[in-house]
Amino acid sequence: MDTLNTIYAVPWVKELVAKLLFVLLLAAADALLGVILALKTGTFEWERLGNFLVRTVLPYSAAYTVVHVCMNLAQPLVGIGDAIGSEQLGQLLNGAAGNVIYAALIIGVVASLFRKLAKFGQIPQNGNGG
Repeated sequence: MDTLNTIYAVPWVKELVAKLLFVLLLAAADALLGVILALKTGTFEWERLGNFLVRTVLPYSAAYTVVHVCMNLAQPLVGIGDAIGSEQLGQLLNGAAGNVIYAALIIGVVASLFRKLAKFGQIPQNGNGG
């Protein structure tokens, strides 16, 4: 447990965990809306729930995690700040890749949420089209 506390004390690890928890919260809301929508329309399938997690949440989260970890571990080794003459600019460039992937992840999950919310208005209420 002491090792875990030591790892979590690293500022970029805290940022990574916070961002991934936010993604998981959005993904859970998206999955819940999908289940409610599928139950309302009578099209619920357990396999589709697992597919959503494996095809959407896991790849994007893993990609963001890998880029975030690699960029933060590589920065001192590569000396990006020294190479371009500005440590602040180096950190900015370093974080840009992770931020782009994180933004794509958030946009993808939020777009899925909006698609599902839009479908709620299209469901016949009493089975006869309105």
